Amino acid sequence: FDRMGTTDIMAAQVDYIKPFNDALKLSIGAKYSSADLDNNFQSFDETDNGTFVKNLQQSNQFLFQEDIYAGYGKLDWRCKKWAGTAGLRYEDSRSTGRSVQIDTILTRNINQLFPSFSLSRELPKGLKLTGSYSYRIDRPRYSSLNPFRYYLDPFTFTAGNPTLRPSFTHSSKLSLSFQNQPFFNVEYKDTKDALVTVIEQNDEAGTTNQIRTN
Repeated sequence: FDRMGTTDIMAAQVDYIKPFNDALKLSIGAKYSSADLDNNFQSFDETDNGTFVKNLQQSNQFLFQEDIYAGYGKLDWRCKKWAGTAGLRYEDSRSTGRSVQIDTILTRNINQLFPSFSLSRELPKGLKLTGSYSYRIDRPRYSSLNPFRYYLDPFTFTAGNPTLRPSFTHSSKLSLSFQNQPFFNVEYKDTKDALVTVIEQNDEAGTTNQIRTN
């Protein structure tokens, strides 16, 4: 077999912090990242006369390109025994995955706001109570999107899933700390399209495979 691949990832980020006084601070920033991947796996079978013929069933070239534009703003403040943060992040991402061998193209665009905030109160005897909320995105690994099968043996393989979607999570947390050390936490998360690893079995073919899915 012949496994050729190139990976080009570029990222640029700029941040600006403006402290108005000891109790108020503003942070803003922007980030751009670009990923361009070419995974070309070619498999060959040896014939009786010693020549090698390409195995189309076990060969594939997967091309993936993604651009992410993001900007954020965050405000930190403090007033006596109270303190808090409020932030907002915007993301515009565009990705395209193409499987050359099976001639399929999948595109995915995301335009989303991601808010976050926290509020804390100092209590007697070194205690502090904090409540927080955030909305986050978790992207699948690039390797998980490649639909090619990687055989460990004739009956066991792992496979990528080009239809994987990013997961989005609402996270709320209430914590109690003692002298700034975690003491008690209660957390609740609500995730849409969670990324999980699944083991599948094909009884007719006698094969077992592992795949990531939503």
